[in-house]
Amino acid sequence: MNILLVHPPHNRHALTPSHFEPLALEILAATVPAHRVQILDLRFDPLSELDRHINHLKPQVVGLTVNNTIHVNQSRAVLKYIKKNFPEIMTVVGGHHPTLMPEDFYDTGADAIFLGWAEKSFPAYINHLQSALDQTDLTGVILLKSGQVIYQNRQLPQLTSSDIPRPNRLLTVKYQRYYRNEIGQKYALVNTARGCPYRCSFCACWKAAGGHYLVRSAVDVFREICDISPAIHRIFFADDFTFFDVQRSHELYRLIKESGIRKKYTGYCRSDIIVKYPDLFREWKEIGLENLTIGFEAISDDQLRTYGKRNQVAVNEKAAKILEDINVRFSAYFLIEPDFEKADFEKISQYVMDRNLVRPRFVVLTPLPGTELFDQLKNRINLDYDYFDFMHWVYPTRLAAIEFFYNLMRLYYTAFSFRRYFKILFKNILSILLKKFSMTKKLPSISFLELLALRIMAFPLRQKLYKQYFQADQIKKAD
Repeated sequence: MNILLVHPPHNRHALTPSHFEPLALEILAATVPAHRVQILDLRFDPLSELDRHINHLKPQVVGLTVNNTIHVNQSRAVLKYIKKNFPEIMTVVGGHHPTLMPEDFYDTGADAIFLGWAEKSFPAYINHLQSALDQTDLTGVILLKSGQVIYQNRQLPQLTSSDIPRPNRLLTVKYQRYYRNEIGQKYALVNTARGCPYRCSFCACWKAAGGHYLVRSAVDVFREICDISPAIHRIFFADDFTFFDVQRSHELYRLIKESGIRKKYTGYCRSDIIVKYPDLFREWKEIGLENLTIGFEAISDDQLRTYGKRNQVAVNEKAAKILEDINVRFSAYFLIEPDFEKADFEKISQYVMDRNLVRPRFVVLTPLPGTELFDQLKNRINLDYDYFDFMHWVYPTRLAAIEFFYNLMRLYYTAFSFRRYFKILFKNILSILLKKFSMTKKLPSISFLELLALRIMAFPLRQKLYKQYFQADQIKKAD
């Protein structure tokens, strides 16, 4: 059977479009090795390539991945286009958003919606199509005809690590030059785990996984790293809990170190893991751990409890000190609530300055569909899925919208100001000069080029955000 897997086009409204490889499609392709599969990435190819691929490959099935809510409308449009122009093709869709909100795809002409992890359900569905067998024993699948549900089993498939094949990256070689991070460095994505053992109210990860958490073995992850092209020097661990299984993380460190592989690694990590196991991160620093993303989320324990974070501000701060001591860069993420007042912005800004956090990130609290936060706020949401990118506020702000905008921008420009950079530089020079006479410690800092790049990249994003809210008719002001 011929199968075409498609990543939807960029959302032109999103401020921070992703250029990472479509890992979910590469893994899905590897689940059906007996079939002819192609991957089309419409972020980098024009829509006309869809027609060309269909006419050339003549697929019986076209599948789309929709992990991010900001790609819902683009995916819906592609599905409708295929069904209108190629009605004989079976169209299917999966990912986080269809798992949590399958109803959003009922009217697209989709023939099947996959819920949760599809490593078992997708090849089972393909086998049923090929053999013309009864499909009523499929798990984690909704079958549709003309927008009507004809069969559904919403029980999410249960996987073991052996059920997850290593991704088929040969299918995306033509796009490899495009798969980069926000500053243009080539990256490969690796998932070391699935799901999440925590229950944060704003997070869709554990919801989409049905509360399940799955860890791949160190050997399996290591073999995937070995398979990655030598031309790619950086690996992004795309799951939230690469280091949660400490024994597995030690074993993966040992395998990489003994192999002599030299790459740079970055990923996500909870601060409490860093505090509990600092030696683990010292080990990983030896083999190339370059950067971590940590969800600080808030500056008070009460607010962390509100989010269901199960962590403490003091733990965040201790983790920051540990990473500074071992010279691992990190970005501390803070949630900016649309209900913030001016004083709330000022408190976060002062917190960043007082703790010398040089790579803070400020994201607007966004109620992703399917989360507890969405259920709480859905009656207040006044913007379309296109704006669920964590930079737009999708329900009305307490402050006037223009005031909220300027306070948000002030957070960034204060944190990444030239004045702050030169102040830290001066203090560090002074600490070097006085080293013989005091225990003055150097402050963490970023390079001038990094600072300059961040400010240059921020300007067009700031202008676009301003235009969308205050100059465009298609989006309502949120005041």
